[in-house]
Amino acid sequence: MTTTKKTMTYYRSYHDWLHGTEADDILTAGDGDDHLDGWGGNDTLNGGGGNDWLYGGAGNDILDGGDGRDRAVYYDKEVPVKVTLRGAEDATVYVDGVAEDTLRNIEEIRGGSGNDVLIGDAENNTLSGWSGDDILDGGDGGDYLLGWAGNDTIYGGGGDDGLHGHDGDDRLYGGAGNDRLDGFDGNDLLVGGDGDDHLDGWSGNDTLDGGSGADWAYLSNKNAPVTITLRGEEDVTVYVGGIAEDTLRNIENLWTGNGDDVLIGDAENNKLWGNDGNDILDGGSGNDTLDGGRGADLLRGGDGADLFHFLVDLPGHDVILDFDAAAGDRLSIGSIDGRIRKLTWSPDGPREGSVWMEKSDNDVVLYADVDGSLATNNFSVTLRGVTDFGPDGLIL
Repeated sequence: MTTTKKTMTYYRSYHDWLHGTEADDILTAGDGDDHLDGWGGNDTLNGGGGNDWLYGGAGNDILDGGDGRDRAVYYDKEVPVKVTLRGAEDATVYVDGVAEDTLRNIEEIRGGSGNDVLIGDAENNTLSGWSGDDILDGGDGGDYLLGWAGNDTIYGGGGDDGLHGHDGDDRLYGGAGNDRLDGFDGNDLLVGGDGDDHLDGWSGNDTLDGGSGADWAYLSNKNAPVTITLRGEEDVTVYVGGIAEDTLRNIENLWTGNGDDVLIGDAENNKLWGNDGNDILDGGSGNDTLDGGRGADLLRGGDGADLFHFLVDLPGHDVILDFDAAAGDRLSIGSIDGRIRKLTWSPDGPREGSVWMEKSDNDVVLYADVDGSLATNNFSVTLRGVTDFGPDGLIL
């Protein structure tokens, strides 16, 4: 039986579903977010405007996304897929080393179950390896790169990228830009590279290397107290519930979770965020920012002009051991997203909507009124060894 060519052309602004046949089809969509499926044969798929989904199926197909953010999918391939996107220029898709499809104007690719190599261009690409031990490289642009299953190697390249390893022991390299790296399951290696990066290993025994810039290690998913002492470029161990887990280096800033954490900074200008729990934060030398979050936290800024950050809508009764306004230390007292009215300083004791101090032995205790009740049982900050305090030490 002879199968003839099928041509389907839509110039509508709807979200069209165009399906080819076993023949050599030409499918052309208009504006709208369209779904084009070539099925068999050597097909030509034209997405037109909108954010389109293009699947060539069997045969040597041409996939042209047109305008918008368009995706080429290879979820059915069980052998390696390799492609380097080239914007509006033709890019050849190699399947198990054999040239198969041609892509142009494609910004997103989903691989299959083979060990795929997907390389982006100067656009903001989304590359999904799916299963297999994949290599993803975003190139320039702000890219979103997902390894999914397998032991994947992911390069962000230029731009502010998001790298996600998911299952397996993955290796993530942010490159240039301010990147977000998430290892998820497995024992992962996360390297931020240049820029101010955010690194989160999630589960497993991970290595987080911030590289250059002011980098964050996120440890909020740990289900036990976290203990860390930063040492710049040297390797430091993250203890979770007293057990060695992750390794950090070139990390300046820490964000932990619900445990009673111990976070100690180094000579850099560190930011230490304890969040929930009764935490101990020590900035070390440098001009540090410390935020204990909820709970009764013990804070020490160390040398340098340090900022102690508080949100009055997070209940807590913290103690600062070494506050020195003359050395440049400051207290910042505010609310989440500014949802509570701006507070003012009261030199004469409790007043609605104000921050005031009371002396206690050799200490000063600061209180804040957030609801007009003048209650002191929700929020307080004790300045140990401080006998007097004025508005010059306060940021409201």
